[in-house]
Amino acid sequence: RTFEINSTGCYNWDRILKMEDNLMVKSKFKFDKKIEGELSDIDIFYFVDNNKSFRKFNYNSADSIMIAPDSTAKFIAVLSDTEAAVFSSTDYNKINFEKLRKSSTPSYTFKMKTTSINTKDDFEKLVSMN
Repeated sequence: RTFEINSTGCYNWDRILKMEDNLMVKSKFKFDKKIEGELSDIDIFYFVDNNKSFRKFNYNSADSIMIAPDSTAKFIAVLSDTEAAVFSSTDYNKINFEKLRKSSTPSYTFKMKTTSINTKDDFEKLVSMN
């Protein structure tokens, strides 16, 4: 038997919905360098549960997202053939979820750090790092 995957990401949303203490936040993604081209062309991947699940969304549709405490969670955006930006698990674990929960309008700015990617292995290392 064979199968084909088309538009991965949206089907993994249920894992985040089922995570304890999830929270909808108004989100902003801030990059540490000027982005070449249109921000609307950037897809952001939200990895959770030790990379067992991820959700893909477009930069323009990221005004509100659901997040949950997860020691392995991270965001990665592929910027070009040679660059990606990451909000690492280490950065993610610094989010004060209690403070966000107490806010009447929870919001968070994810500060993405640019890194070079030149091969598939570079990207795989980026996904597996904390």
